[in-house]
Amino acid sequence: MEADMLRYERILRAQGFRLIAGVDEAGRGPLAGPVVAACVIPDPDNMPPGADDSKKLSAKKREKLYDEIMDSALSVSVGIVEHGEIDRINILNAAMKAMKLAIDSAEIKPDYIIVDGDHIPPDCGENIQAIIKGDALSASIIAKVTRDRIMCDMAEEYPGYGFEKHKGYGTAEHMQAIRSLGLCPIHRRSFCTKLSAPQGSPVTVRARGDSGEEQAAAYLEGLGYRILERNFKCSSGEIDIIAMDGDTLVFAEVKAASGLKYGSAESHITQQKRKKLRRAAEYYMLTHPCPEQARNDCIAINGGRLSHIKDAF
Repeated sequence: MEADMLRYERILRAQGFRLIAGVDEAGRGPLAGPVVAACVIPDPDNMPPGADDSKKLSAKKREKLYDEIMDSALSVSVGIVEHGEIDRINILNAAMKAMKLAIDSAEIKPDYIIVDGDHIPPDCGENIQAIIKGDALSASIIAKVTRDRIMCDMAEEYPGYGFEKHKGYGTAEHMQAIRSLGLCPIHRRSFCTKLSAPQGSPVTVRARGDSGEEQAAAYLEGLGYRILERNFKCSSGEIDIIAMDGDTLVFAEVKAASGLKYGSAESHITQQKRKKLRRAAEYYMLTHPCPEQARNDCIAINGGRLSHIKDAF
């Protein structure tokens, strides 16, 4: 049977609307990671065949269609709301915020917006409609593939949880990993209130991240650095601290560990993590006025002892 969204698009085009965007999200149910939304304005004359509900497709097929949609669509934009904000504002509000971010960041502004589900994100104008089970086209594929890729990156940063397999959903394997390792920083605490970390698990190491960033920021300010940003986020990744060291722009990654049982703090900056940090730094420099000189530093805190590694990667 033809998807509802296609039927509504045909009606809207008959009414004179041309730039019709589909909006969908991925990641409401998992125990870990962000919720991701996508806003896609497809080209009606160049639609990739087989772009049906993303949940019915194999991962390989979704990846292929992702590339085809990116090449053929008139506009593709993404909104991401991280685990911490999900805990603060709840998952429904976080999903609505991700959708709003995706809509607002669209390079081409749509004439009409069709949202999957029964809620409409706020302040998106009058030409918007929610359709239950309307996730039949491109936006669901873009949102899901984007989130899946994020979770595969997180699997390298937080090994042992199997994020590359279950993408943060509450599978038996994931629950066993939590029982063995405890919660890691990207777990949604509001989703895991009944899950506790075993004594001495990595969660006791990783939970030090926030206080470590405070210690790192105070250290840099004590050296005369001027802090520009904390926890700068973009679709490419997150940078813990952005600061000026005289005329040099510094992107600082902070890692903290209480001991060496699970490896030194700096050892957790994997090659994949370094690539993400470099991409995020490049994005920052493209979107902000920046000096010619820049570098990537690592601030490692092992057992309370701070090490500052300049030009770390």
